[in-house]
Amino acid sequence: MKNYRLLLIAGLLFGILFTSCEKDDDNNTIISDDEAAEIITNSLSTSSYGFITQVEDAAKLVDSIYIVYTVDSTFTIISPPDSWITYEYAVSYSYGIQMNGIEPEFFLNFTTNGEYTAQRITSSNQSQGELIVSNLTAGYNNYLLNGSCSRTGSQTVTIEIKREFSSTINFNMADISIDKTTLEILGGSAEVSIIGTSNSASYDMQGSIVFHGDKAATLTINGVVYEIDLENAEIS
Repeated sequence: MKNYRLLLIAGLLFGILFTSCEKDDDNNTIISDDEAAEIITNSLSTSSYGFITQVEDAAKLVDSIYIVYTVDSTFTIISPPDSWITYEYAVSYSYGIQMNGIEPEFFLNFTTNGEYTAQRITSSNQSQGELIVSNLTAGYNNYLLNGSCSRTGSQTVTIEIKREFSSTINFNMADISIDKTTLEILGGSAEVSIIGTSNSASYDMQGSIVFHGDKAATLTINGVVYEIDLENAEIS
């Protein structure tokens, strides 16, 4: 009986130690899927001045130029009053019409430098991108956008605990369909990667995004699927 009690106590102690170690391992994960999804979503959302802003701007600016021409523009943009996500960015645009063989196409090259604050994340970052819009002529109902964007910076994310990251997020956008009348994104896809460090440990995650109508998209990262709101940076 005495030996049985000693074995029982030893088993309980082992279980406590194992659970404690398991929790420590969870807390020491370099970056969780949810944290990565939060960073990626805010890098896209218009509410945090993410890359969908430049996609929408490219579609809006297409009709502003009718000949082969380039416009350079720099400006500062601040979130609207009473926004639940706040941001401020210095922005540089270079855009215009160029020829691809006999077909005209619109290009937008951009850089941004600034910061945003949302409910679960704050970030200071800088970005750059190159977008090409085709299907400009009257024979097409929708624009077709392709291009790449990258954002480098630091984030503080608070989901279960507060953690700090440095990251570079890269997007390669493929065949983003945009309605010429409403300028709404109708479909398309993007490959996404997020690489960086946290507490001197490095991480590298790959994922994909499928764009839908109604400002919605599906993000898949590490096999985990998230439905994201491209306008409000909400994740479900």
